[in-house]
Amino acid sequence: MEDDFIQPAAVSEMTGNGETSRAVDLAGKLTSFDISQLPDDGPAVPVVMAIGNMWMLGRLRRERGWATTVVYEEGWHMIGGPAAGLIKANQKLSRGLGISNVFVMHKGSDIPTDSPGMAIIQEAQTVCIYRQSRPEDATWCQQTFGLAPETAETIEKLRDGHYIFKYGSHPETHVQHILSSWEAQVTNTDEALAAAGQR
Repeated sequence: MEDDFIQPAAVSEMTGNGETSRAVDLAGKLTSFDISQLPDDGPAVPVVMAIGNMWMLGRLRRERGWATTVVYEEGWHMIGGPAAGLIKANQKLSRGLGISNVFVMHKGSDIPTDSPGMAIIQEAQTVCIYRQSRPEDATWCQQTFGLAPETAETIEKLRDGHYIFKYGSHPETHVQHILSSWEAQVTNTDEALAAAGQR
């Protein structure tokens, strides 16, 4: 396999400001949609994320056989907003196409209880829960994922690098993620932000 098969595509053109640039390769094996410039409030982010999701499903229907991991940063946009019904409807299709959906959320309590997104959350097979300082958020995690009652208090007090791991019907486990020196260096976003502020 060639080394150059991964070609990230930062596609700001999806925001409606023109044709997709010729330099953007939508046939690469890694595609990243940069929507960081869209306003956080209002429908823009979930709508563009939903469009990206439909594009991906269409592509995977044509190019079957790939195991695909889809990471939704700020995942509440997808499962807490207007696209939740679409994502829920596509869950079975996702499994058939070999898609593993990863939703990254800061607070599960942001998801309305009557949202179709709650079904997506409750069907999650693998859950990693980092510290939730507010008791109501820790309790939400404990109840939503069927954890032992005392786990809510543990979630509130988790230290950096610690999380609660739950897989399927297995009991939850308290995990410490130990970084190698290389991992610590490449994931030190605080240092990068400090350097950017000194320019």
